[in-house]
Amino acid sequence: MGSTGQLEPPREEPRAAESAEARAQRKAEKRAKKQRARKLQAQLVFGALALVRWTPGWLWNGVLARVATRFVPRLLRRRADEQLRLAFGERFDARARRGIVRQMLLHHARTLREVALYRRGDARFVGRMIEAEADFAPRLRELLARGKGLIVVTPHFGDFELMPAWFKHFLGAHGGVVGKRNVNPWFDAEMVAMRARHGVETIYQDESPRKLLRILSSGGVVGILPDQDIVRLPGIFVDFFGRPAWTATGPAHLSMLAEAPLVPAYLEWNGARYRLRLGEPLFPDRSAPRDEEIQRLTTGWTRSFEAAIAARPDHWIWFHARWRTTPERAEKRRSEGRVRHTRASS
Repeated sequence: MGSTGQLEPPREEPRAAESAEARAQRKAEKRAKKQRARKLQAQLVFGALALVRWTPGWLWNGVLARVATRFVPRLLRRRADEQLRLAFGERFDARARRGIVRQMLLHHARTLREVALYRRGDARFVGRMIEAEADFAPRLRELLARGKGLIVVTPHFGDFELMPAWFKHFLGAHGGVVGKRNVNPWFDAEMVAMRARHGVETIYQDESPRKLLRILSSGGVVGILPDQDIVRLPGIFVDFFGRPAWTATGPAHLSMLAEAPLVPAYLEWNGARYRLRLGEPLFPDRSAPRDEEIQRLTTGWTRSFEAAIAARPDHWIWFHARWRTTPERAEKRRSEGRVRHTRASS
């Protein structure tokens, strides 16, 4: 009956459940905010590229490139150093690795100006930037004369975006490149438009391979950069610098389907322009067991990439975690039905 002398906390009214309309509106506002941020990001980048176009080239071979490298986060520098250590072991000590990372950053900072010029450039710009080896065009025309098209594979090495434009302008070859959709739609649209200005079509990784097969069946050229660890794509393990690396089998499968040769190609900077070099072509054998042939073709272009990168390590983008996918991780994904190939190379 009596009071205890203690105050009871006020009772809270039960909170009304958020309506479906309110949740939908909140999500829509969040998406719109993210899109506005991406648009602003794209506008800033495009504005910077417009300014870069008017800076002298000699500055980007020196002071401006060094300034640009200072904005690269330490995390990426450490990752590049770690990837170099995994690839080369004791061949390069810590000081030598830092030197390679520094040269890599300078090299790719210079490509910023090249991309800025390429966005608004024409065949004359591409011709000034690239000089093909003397036998490059005759060898390519000989391969194209087979009538099966051509699959050109190149790593993220040098200014690889310039290569398909050279094929179009100076070889007269029609075709396209396989690319990944950018999460920023403005960046994505600009990349597609930039290539289209030079007569190069963009085919996304998630599109039907029929587009690629049509290009090849008409005697065209398909360009692919298959040197990264993308575990969501079908692949196998192939030794890369002595370590098993998850390697995309898409180029080999396409080669088998179209009976088109796989040809590694590289752009190497010589101090004034790029030298376009051709590797040894790989021809599919449809009479061979399919898995063995996929293994042979994939291993073949991987070995070619490895040799080119070992000769010019400053040209490759070492920020990518090339050995991120382990056999254990791939096996787990295979057991869940998310990949189709997990066999290691022999």
